[in-house]
Amino acid sequence: MRLLIVVISLIRSFDFGGLPYDAAIPGVAYSTSSNFEFPNFDNPSVFSIKNDEGISLSFAYAPHGWEDILNYGSQAKFRNLTAISFYMKGGGFSYRPLGKKKIISEDFQEEYSIDEFQIVLSDLVYYKFYGGIGLKYYYVRYSEASVENGSPHVNLDTGNGFSINVGALLDFDKVRLGFFLRNILSGIYYHDYPKDVLNLSGGSGIAVVPHNAVMISLDCIGEKEGKLVWTSGLTLKPLKWLAILTGYSFNDRCLSGGVQINYKEGNFVITYRKDAVFLTWRSSLK
Repeated sequence: MRLLIVVISLIRSFDFGGLPYDAAIPGVAYSTSSNFEFPNFDNPSVFSIKNDEGISLSFAYAPHGWEDILNYGSQAKFRNLTAISFYMKGGGFSYRPLGKKKIISEDFQEEYSIDEFQIVLSDLVYYKFYGGIGLKYYYVRYSEASVENGSPHVNLDTGNGFSINVGALLDFDKVRLGFFLRNILSGIYYHDYPKDVLNLSGGSGIAVVPHNAVMISLDCIGEKEGKLVWTSGLTLKPLKWLAILTGYSFNDRCLSGGVQINYKEGNFVITYRKDAVFLTWRSSLK
């Protein structure tokens, strides 16, 4: 059962693991349920109210100091890739590579990776109510290495899985209410292990837009039989080409923030949270 526990710990709902779909997500402290300012794959219903389409590449980098942060451009190569996505009004596609190495003891360690593919579809359901669905496919690779009586041993396994997520959005122009559920249906199938089911999780949030240049958001995210995570975000647009992102997580009392630079063919986002730098480049297809 060790493999099953490892897989769940990697892709459980609010364990973002420093692997966001978009750099704006950690910038606003994961306050995303009703935020429509970026391609929000956590709540697929927001794609119904997006009016742009494009592609994006996202990266994450854990620096060792401010000098490393200043050299981010030379450090963020494709080995730091966290997501590739395509988005448009009514839907999108994303890919995320997820992986982790876990050292259990001096003589035993586990290493695993998951390729996550997601298709989202959304549309207007009725009046100001929008709905969306996300379909995920997982390809799992797992290995464990141990030393017993001076002899090395390696066990390998692979698996395939899926999950279905849903989202909803109520749009009242100045106020937006969002809701999502992850893993309402799921299954992971292995060669040497029985089927596993991922944890059901969800969240809800509110975004207030008192002015075109200001958005305030508040989210509550949680897992079944797990603690609730409260986050808040603030987006300011003092200039047409500039957006400032700030966020705060109440549970761990952590601040985050960043900027978005807009230009004719797309935009560029860089944010900082918990000793990590996140970067997303979006390119418009219109």
